[in-house]
This record gives sequence, structure tokens and C-alpha cells, in this order.
Amino acid sequence: MLRGWVIVLASFAYLGGTRFERVERFLIRAGLRILLAWHVTWFLYTQLRNGELVRPLYVFISAATIVGFVSGAVGILLMRRRIGRLPPARALVAWLAIFVWYAAMARDPRALFWVQIAHALQYLAFPVRVEMNRTSRAVSASPYRVALHMAGYGAILLAVSVAVAQLVPMSAMGVVGNMFGEEPGRAAPILLLMFINIHHYFTDGVIWKISNAEVRRDLFAHVPRANAAPRDADTVSREQARDPQSRKSAAARR
Repeated sequence: MLRGWVIVLASFAYLGGTRFERVERFLIRAGLRILLAWHVTWFLYTQLRNGELVRPLYVFISAATIVGFVSGAVGILLMRRRIGRLPPARALVAWLAIFVWYAAMARDPRALFWVQIAHALQYLAFPVRVEMNRTSRAVSASPYRVALHMAGYGAILLAVSVAVAQLVPMSAMGVVGNMFGEEPGRAAPILLLMFINIHHYFTDGVIWKISNAEVRRDLFAHVPRANAAPRDADTVSREQARDPQSRKSAAARR
């Protein structure tokens, strides 16, 4: 969820008319990386047959999450000092939500089920917005056509979700369950969750890059200044590194 949260924070900050500077972004990411380490140790502690083997590490990383929270808070306060106001409420809620969700998981591992659903619902706003913007372009911004398309889009997502919920725990997992000596009902949730997380990680890494001009255009097309999305020096350097022509142009300007 780390990459997803960086995208969420950056996007909401941009929609609020600002952006995170390098130091602010580093501090917030540092806090999220500590949460990532906690998630790994939490998984080992709750899933290993002898979780006590990793308990000292789990306790240590759990205490370090306080440092992660403070690190992120300092990054946010630095932004407030720079621009004279806090980041948009949507960005703050997204940042705080992950700490609340992990606290719920620490209290009861079964909370992971609801955390995954909450994360998916929050993240759904991004593909929905992209689909709306693309549809608006394609149908000359007709509100009726856009609403009709999005209704079909939602119906397809719902139908696929119901199909997966009905088929995966039953026949589709019967073979897998037999292979691993597990009942289908036990194997399905584990394997389905693993698939979702692996798929989510790689699609995040490939699709959602705010530094990509095409992604910015599709995601922020409804915002008047979408084509002038903020780009710091780090972003420009990465784009030039990927594009030899950009490097030549930059050298010529110098």
C-alpha cells in the first residue's frame, strides 16, 4: 500500500493547489516505510506457527511506528510552514487512515479484511476519475452519456466481484485446496488475498506514476491546470534520464 499512499497524498495535494517538496516527501515516505516494515513483521508474528520467534522484532518495529507517525507529522508541518496552511483535508485523512487501520490490525488481525475493503474503496476514486475523464473526452462531455457509461462500468465491476466471490471459494479453489491439503474455504481467502496484493503492487508500479504526463492528463483532465501539473527537479531529472532527447535539449539550453 506504500506506493498507493504516496500517489493518494500527492494527488490530493495537487488538487488542493500545492505539492510536497523533497524534504517533506522524504519524511512522509520514511514514516510509511516504517509501516511497511511493521506490516511484514505483523504478518510473520500472526501467521507463523511459532510467532514468538519474531516477537522481539515485532515489538521493536511496533514501537518504531511512533517514529514513523512523528516523521510524517513533521513533513506535514514543514509544508504548513512553507505555504501557510495545512495540506488539503483529503490528503491528511488519507495519511492518518493508514495509521488507524494498522492500529486496528495490531489489536485484531481479523481487521485486515475490513482494512483491505476500505483501502480498495478509497483507491477506487482514481480509476473511476480516469474513466470519467476519458469518457468525457470521447463523448464530447455529454453528462448523460458519461453517466450511462459509468453506470455500466460500475455494473461490470460489481458483476465481476460477485462472480469472484462465488466461484473462487468453491470450484475454482477445490483443486488448489486439494494440492495443499486444505479445505477450499480455507485456501480461497488466503490465495485470493495474495493475488490481489501482488496484482495491486505491480499495477501500481506500472500504471500510477504521477510523473508520467499521460497519467497526469487522464487523472487531472477535469482540473483546469491539469496540463501544468507541478513537477519538481527530481521529477524532471527522472524524465530526462528516461528520454535521451530531453537530455540533449537540456544540454543545448545550457
